[in-house]
Amino acid sequence: MIPSDEEIKVGVFGLNNESAPGPDGFGASFYHTYWEIIKKDVIVVVLEFFHTGWLLPNYNANSLILIPKNPNGDTVDQYKSIALANFKFKIISKVIADRLANILPKHHICGIKGRNIKDCIALTSEAINILDKKSYVGNLALKIDVSKAFDTINWDFLLKVLKCFGFNLTFCNWISFILQSACVSVCINGS
Repeated sequence: MIPSDEEIKVGVFGLNNESAPGPDGFGASFYHTYWEIIKKDVIVVVLEFFHTGWLLPNYNANSLILIPKNPNGDTVDQYKSIALANFKFKIISKVIADRLANILPKHHICGIKGRNIKDCIALTSEAINILDKKSYVGNLALKIDVSKAFDTINWDFLLKVLKCFGFNLTFCNWISFILQSACVSVCINGS
């Protein structure tokens, strides 16, 4: 369903106040400080995406920053990349992520606020150990090499998995737009 004004506000205020701004130059602190002045415009932009599945091209622009992992980095794999996204795009991603966090089984999710990478390793080990056990919706384990994820992901497969888990076409299109926008941004800015 289309998010409420309150859900959008929760998304805005749920984003890190200290995060670096994207190409638009605005970070969360600007949105938090001036919310009462800008909220109508922000809500209109976010709702436009949820109604149409489309954003102005510059809203999903990112700056890809490469930070060397060591002083003598001479190949791309020796750099850590950080994508600085425009804040309006972050709001839309946050609203969708918050919705997913409410419905996905929390004991099998890595990347949850307050968890450490070592928790993910332990959870993965536990999940692999119970894969052969029957469950109500079935079991699925995916291993994704993050350094190659955008180059090798099969979008059709991902969308079929979402549909099999009961997500409707509108939601799948939102996810497709966000993931493909991120992929295009990384490919363009990282090349």
